[in-house]
Order: sequence, then C-alpha cells, then structure tokens
Amino acid sequence: MPLADYHFSVKHLKRSEGQSAVASAAYQACEKLHSDYYNEISDYSHKGGLIISEILLPPHVPKEYADREYLWNEVEKAENRKDAQLAYKFDFALMNEFTIEENIELARRFILENFVSRGMICDWAFHFPEQSGDNANPHIHLMCPIRPMNENGNWGAKQKNVFLFDEDGNPILNSKGKQKYKSVKTTDWSDPETLIAWRKAWEEINNQKFKEKGLNISVSADSFAVRGLDLIPTIHEGPDVRAMEKKGIITEKGEFNRQVRKINSLITILRNCLRELYEWIQTLKGSPLKSRNIGAMLSDYYSDRNAGAYSNKAKINNLKDFSDSIAFVSENNILTVEDLETLLSEKQAAFDKSSAERQRIGKAISELNKMRGRISAFHAVKAIGETYEKKVFGREKFKAEHETEIKKYYGTKKHIPEKYLNDPEWEKHLDTELKALQNHLEKLNTSLEPVDAELQKLKKLKHCIDIVTGNVDETDSETQEKEAPERESVLDRLAKAKQAVKDSEKALPPGKEAER
Repeated sequence: MPLADYHFSVKHLKRSEGQSAVASAAYQACEKLHSDYYNEISDYSHKGGLIISEILLPPHVPKEYADREYLWNEVEKAENRKDAQLAYKFDFALMNEFTIEENIELARRFILENFVSRGMICDWAFHFPEQSGDNANPHIHLMCPIRPMNENGNWGAKQKNVFLFDEDGNPILNSKGKQKYKSVKTTDWSDPETLIAWRKAWEEINNQKFKEKGLNISVSADSFAVRGLDLIPTIHEGPDVRAMEKKGIITEKGEFNRQVRKINSLITILRNCLRELYEWIQTLKGSPLKSRNIGAMLSDYYSDRNAGAYSNKAKINNLKDFSDSIAFVSENNILTVEDLETLLSEKQAAFDKSSAERQRIGKAISELNKMRGRISAFHAVKAIGETYEKKVFGREKFKAEHETEIKKYYGTKKHIPEKYLNDPEWEKHLDTELKALQNHLEKLNTSLEPVDAELQKLKKLKHCIDIVTGNVDETDSETQEKEAPERESVLDRLAKAKQAVKDSEKALPPGKEAER
C-alpha cells in the first residue's frame, strides 16, 4: 500500500533563545498581539495562508483564557526565570487527499482526544499557504503551555519534590542530616512515551479516514529504520525554505530532498522488483519447470509470437527481441531456474551493499545538518563563554549576569568537533563536507541504474516464461487486459488471437496492412 508523507514534530519555546510566546501565537494565528513581558507588538495580521485558528480549553480552565492575547501574556507572567521554557510547539502535516473540512474535523478531534483530555490548553491553527499543485503544504501549528493549570484555575508547578526513603521505609539523609529528595515532573507531557503515543494516534486517525474514503493509501509514524526500510529520510524544510522554493529559488534543503526522493523512488522500485522476482523463482523451483531450459522456453515464446504475427515489421521486432533475450541469458550463463536464482542473488547482494553505504551517508548528512545548528548557536555565545573562562575577578557576578549564554556555550561546545570551534569559515567548510557526501550519494544512485536495467530484463524474461507456461500473473499490467475472465491455455489464446487477426484483415480496405 502506498504511503503518504507523514510529519509530526514538537519543540520547546524557550525564553533563553529570545523567543516570545505572544509573538509565536501572533504568527500562528495571523493576528496582532501585544506582549506585556517585552512591551512590544507582533503584527502578522497581513500574513496569508490561515484557514482557521482556535483555542480549546479543558473544563477546569477559566473562560478568559480563550482570549489569545490574555492567555499567552499570562503564560509569560507565570514564568520568572530568564531561561524559562514557555510552551510546546507542535507541527504536523495534514493530508492533501482530504478536503479542508475533513482536515479541520480530524485535527480538532485529535487535539481534543489527545491533548485537551490531558488537561492541556491548546491554541491551534490550520495553515494552507499553497492551495494547489505538488507543493501543497497543509499543516497544523499547535501551542500548549508547559506549565499545567490546577483544578482551581491557578497555574500549577512543573515539578515537585519527592522525599527519598530506604527499603525499610526510613528517610535517607544527606551530610547535613536533612532528608534527601528528588524533583519529578508533575505531568507526563514531555515523556518520550507520550510523544510516541501522540505520533501513533495521528497515524491511526488519518489511516481510519483513508479507509472510510476507500483510498488505498496510508501513513506511518514509524521511521524508515523501524519499518525495516533502507530509505533515506528527508530533512524538514520549514516555511522559509518552502516560500523560497515556491518563488523558484533553489535551496540546499530543497535540493537535498529532491535528490533523496529520486534515490528513494529507485530504491523502492528495485526492492519491489527483487521481491517479485524472488517469489516467482521460488514458485518455478517447486514446479515441473525447474528442469526446463530457459533458452528453449524463450524460443517457444517467440515462435508462438511470430506465428501470430501478420506483418514483416512485427516479425522483425520479434526477432530483435528474441536476439536481445538470448544474448542476455548467454552473457549471464542462464540455462536453468537455478541459474536465474544465482543471478538474482548477485543483484540482491549488490543492492544490499549499496543500501548499507546509503544508510551511512544519509546518517552522516543528517548529522552535519544538525551540526550546523549547534555550531551557529555556539558561535552566537562564544565571546561570552570565552570571556567567562578567562575571568579571574568578578567571575561569579559575570556568570549570574550571563547564565543562559554560558550554559549554551558549554552545552553546544561538547557536541562540536574541534576543527569547527575556532574556524571563522566553519560554514564554508561544513558546506564542502556536505557537498562531498551528497556527490557520493548521487554516485551510489548512478551505480544502481545498471542493476535496475538488468532487473527489468529479468522481468521481461519472467513475462515470456509466464506466457509460454500459461502462468501469467493476474496483476501484470501488460497482460491483465488480454486475459479472459477464466484462465485459458496459451494455445487457446493464440488460436483466438489468430482468428481475430483473420477477421480484422477481411475488414481492411485493399492495400492496407494491419501492424501487430
């Protein structure tokens, strides 16, 4: 069953990165909102692409929180720290196969059942910046405050302290004689298991809709690796990249994703072809055809085909096809079904070897793209971090004034290779590394083309043998329309074909010859 594109991601809105909950909500809802915390106005009222925006509240939340500006200013007010995490930001793709009304109904039901039911305040918007074409990108933005709201309508705690006891129930004390405790989250909203459950729920609600509409298509929340596929994941482009691509501007992310889709398409074709041929060979091995000579069966096929040909052009074409087929089996020493299996095993081995290398390169490219963000964040705070490291006097005061930047400095530094830490041209060198990997990926793609060509020849060989033996696959697009409702032998089909030809020749004007 074909798979539609699936995207479902979550990020944290962080004050430490200069982000504003009010500004994000204004962008999401295409509104003009004022931030009390920053004393600034964010105006996105002229931004296009909004279909609907809505705030959904759990029953215990006061109704005034249904006002967007009030809600997010209260969220900002409830957080005192400079590095406070303000909200969860979800993005998930909608299906082009559904109508706008169907997507709205699915999104609202999904949010009510999976977020509001957990006590989460939900501010969501449906964006559809491109209404038609292959680049249509309908999607949902969803913001939820990280801090929960108590049943009394007041903001609750994100964490609570749990005192520790030993196995006998006695308090565990620290060196000062005070009981030890640990901090635990008051909700499961940020647990990995919860995110997995949300992703799975979005998969299921869409697949249920596909089934209701009678569409032979589905989505999967699982990664390629989990599904046992050797496909390369694309990278998320984001609204800025999509907007540039729409204007005809080629971007690195867009170009990479186009290359990946091209490679994944070929990989899928090859894998399906290998599986089809392998299953066919296993069927032949369990039949009396196992010992028959492949060349003899090809000869039978083209003899029957020529017997039904009624023009010189058709006979010449048949002769050429027969010659190409015999050349292929001769070059590959294909005499029996076992020889077919040996050749297919060689193609499978070449495919598997290429697959392992593709996965390695795809992972390396993904890591480099992540590295770009880390290095950029590191260099933004590098001067403050290095100043802190060199300080002797006033060190603690400096740390208190720049706590957020210093944390980011050390947090990003430990994940960055040494060569990029003091390189003023790090972006240029990173691009060079990425380009080399992308070129290698393109070469791997090119190396699969001969495998594809040989597999297509094997499929043609399969078609010829199936015709001769009367074992034509019902799903074969080349033969499906030619088959009668009930299976007929090849001789019966040929006899009917010859009679049809004779009947048609009688109806032709003098001097005209039908071409097969």
